[in-house]
Amino acid sequence: INSLSQLPEDRCVIISAGRRAALAARYIKKKIPNGFLWSLMLPDGNEDAFDLIALPEHDRDRNATQPAAENHFY
Repeated sequence: INSLSQLPEDRCVIISAGRRAALAARYIKKKIPNGFLWSLMLPDGNEDAFDLIALPEHDRDRNATQPAAENHFY
């Protein structure tokens, strides 16, 4: 695959790990709206843009004052 246009839109999974990668993943998601966007660790910015966020224990502590979002799992 040499460009985003070559990715299959109907079954694309976009996985990022970390805050910087989340920015690139959100960009790809804009280009491929049918893609499933998954983040490993807490991304900076719009968490609602992600279909699924896998959080380690240290991120659970950061979110202790907020209820867990539907797209979060620990």
